[in-house]
Amino acid sequence: MTEQMSKKRIKNKLLILLVMLTFSVLLMLVKNAMLDQIICIMIVDIVFYAILSFLLENERISGRISSNKTTDFRRIQNAVVLASATAFLCCFCPEFIRPILLLPIILIIFTSEWIALCLALYFLITMAIVCEINTMELSGYLMLVLVCTMLLLTWDGCKKKSYIAILFSLQIVIPALFYYLYNNEASFFVFAINIAIGASIAIFLYYYMDRFLYIREVEIEDILQDMLEPEYSIAKELKHFSKQEYEHARHVSALAKSCAALVGADELVCAAAGMYYRIGIIKGDQIAENGYKFAVEKCFPEAVCNIIYEYQGMQKRPSTPESAIVQMVDGVCRKMELMKVQKNMTDWNQDMAIYRIVNDFSVMGMYDQSGLSMNKFLQIRDYLVKEEFVS
Repeated sequence: MTEQMSKKRIKNKLLILLVMLTFSVLLMLVKNAMLDQIICIMIVDIVFYAILSFLLENERISGRISSNKTTDFRRIQNAVVLASATAFLCCFCPEFIRPILLLPIILIIFTSEWIALCLALYFLITMAIVCEINTMELSGYLMLVLVCTMLLLTWDGCKKKSYIAILFSLQIVIPALFYYLYNNEASFFVFAINIAIGASIAIFLYYYMDRFLYIREVEIEDILQDMLEPEYSIAKELKHFSKQEYEHARHVSALAKSCAALVGADELVCAAAGMYYRIGIIKGDQIAENGYKFAVEKCFPEAVCNIIYEYQGMQKRPSTPESAIVQMVDGVCRKMELMKVQKNMTDWNQDMAIYRIVNDFSVMGMYDQSGLSMNKFLQIRDYLVKEEFVS
């Protein structure tokens, strides 16, 4: 399999750059900056974007973004938009009482920790340049961002009170400490406002952080669920191409999901892969190759892309139990549909055909690398034999 460039991924990466440029340029315009200063800040944006782009691809290929390397960066684009709005508002807050902790928190909700840290540093540096934040204040904010990112990296819902207590304390102590170092005097106003900021952040973390992190972790499940909806764009495209192929896909999807439940495989992956197993047919005869290219282009989850590439073992034999299940179900469904057209469909003929198809796949060693045990193979075969294809 060769790496494919997704148009969705490219579009969202370009939108991220556009948001970064808009944020910094708008901020410069509000601060009445000169044209040469605006050009300079745009160069800073591009340098940071190059670093971010490298990180995005590295995290994607490593599967550290939603545990999936086939992603379109849409959530990260949303994170940059929210963080930009937050940073923009922070620029107009008084010195030493900016709610900077919101930046790493917002970013980690949507992205991986390294990307969150990179973006948080970008916003801090841009704010320091445009708003002329003094060195002491910037140092305090850098400390807050680094500590917050590291703590959220190891976030544990069972110990969240300890994490929140640390962040609450730091939100109060760090700005007050660096204010004192800068002005050689304490400020009750800075201390009181940071208590309020810390309390607000603590309440948010206590009630919502676990929920948002859970949503981030189940992003792939949400995508898989969407893929099974009749109104999903690719499902509609398949139906428009061929109603017969669409009905076949729905049958394979439902049956593959039932087989997966029977043997403890991933039901959603089997259902989605079954639905789009033959999607390559809309691009031509090379179903496996065309299907894989199409799936990557549409940013299907990685597991589904791999199963599509392993279509009937043409390019590669099934490498997971889910792939083996989908292949078996698709092969049986196609044979039953052919027998129905030939009007050779009886209970006895159906059973014999299923036994022969599935056993032939096994004898060919098709599932040797899939991790599907013989016991589970027999369970699936017997389940398919009992399925009512005659109608």
